[in-house]
Amino acid sequence: MAYPEVAPHWELYEVHLDEAEYLDTQWENALTAPDRYLGHVAQREARLLAHVDALALGGGEVSQRYLRPALAVEEAPRVSAAALALLLQEGTAGRDAVLAALTDGPPQALPGLQRALELCGREDVLPALTALLTPDTDPAVSAVALEVHAAHGRVPSVALESWLVHPEPTVVAAACRVLPFMGTALPAPVLRQWTQALESSEPLVRDAALASGAVLGLRAAWTRCLQVVEAREPSGRLPLLLLAQGGNTQEHARLMELLDEPRSCVDAVWALGHGGRPEAVDACLRLLEDGHAGVARLATESFASITGFPLEDAHLLLDEEPPEDASPAAPLLLEVEKTLPRASPEAARAWWTRQREQRRFAPGMRYLAGVPFSATALVRSFATAPARRWSALALELSIRSRGRHIVSARDFSFRRHQRLATVQGFAPRGEQPFSSLLHS
Repeated sequence: MAYPEVAPHWELYEVHLDEAEYLDTQWENALTAPDRYLGHVAQREARLLAHVDALALGGGEVSQRYLRPALAVEEAPRVSAAALALLLQEGTAGRDAVLAALTDGPPQALPGLQRALELCGREDVLPALTALLTPDTDPAVSAVALEVHAAHGRVPSVALESWLVHPEPTVVAAACRVLPFMGTALPAPVLRQWTQALESSEPLVRDAALASGAVLGLRAAWTRCLQVVEAREPSGRLPLLLLAQGGNTQEHARLMELLDEPRSCVDAVWALGHGGRPEAVDACLRLLEDGHAGVARLATESFASITGFPLEDAHLLLDEEPPEDASPAAPLLLEVEKTLPRASPEAARAWWTRQREQRRFAPGMRYLAGVPFSATALVRSFATAPARRWSALALELSIRSRGRHIVSARDFSFRRHQRLATVQGFAPRGEQPFSSLLHS
């Protein structure tokens, strides 16, 4: 008996793509959220991948009807979801369609294409991306090719020194992010061009060079970091973060002094939370009473990040809109920071007094949410800290391990967990100031 052929339910695949787009947005937002932890992020990730897998299994006709057309839209989450589904398909047709979209598609699609190529785990995309690293390639595409190599932990087989002096800052920054995967001994031409990037007046380029140099243990990076902080100019948060994580007692005192600078206070109090030193706690408590709600919210976050202060309702003020004022620090606040909780100054002080009476915190030591700092505590923090802090944790892990353990805060959770499971410790680097880890 012959059965009639049943037409596929095409509308179901469209639903899968719509859901994947929505969940991609939710997952990306969770990766930088102050109130989302590993469980929340992994749950969204699993739902996203379920819809992407369904699209990938749909075969060639689903690709033609839904996935390939989606590579040309302006919405990055939809592009990313469609491209990831194509990259997860068996064979090379889906991969080739995504790679072709890099050069043939609209510029607005590049962020979504880049994200999918970073996440896909397919190293067979790298040769084609290397081939795009030519002087004739659009700089935006060249930047994507370099960023994807960095995400995969691979060095393209090109002369990187030429990309470190490219006129487009995004290309230079992307080239800097590849450098930690070259090993600790950079070739002389690359080292010269990296030094030039380090001195750049473009914060995007300087910060990428600072981060790569810190991972490689290059003394010039730490010297430059101190110079930027000493200048006391609003210059981004990375130099302050590095000083908070790796500064000695004297260098950390410089960071504390910035709390009295109106233009630097917001960034300084944010950085103090990553420094983990009890000496910063009293400063955070003073800032809780500051008239500027944005500063008080960041002070709450830093206080909790150092001490483990529980952000429960009894300790918090009622939610309120950030005050409209003319504070010079206000424009520096990220949108997400307007959603941070604000601790009651009285409740925070009472809680901290009890901790000191119990002698839980020793002066001069460093803490991660109330746990004494160590390499082990650093690794475990990925499972206990909010996702907003993962990028800083990942940076410190890469620096203290001298690039042997580089994880991405924006990778899939299962892959990050696999990489963290390989960390065996790296004492005595685990607790030393960064200046003690430099080799040249």
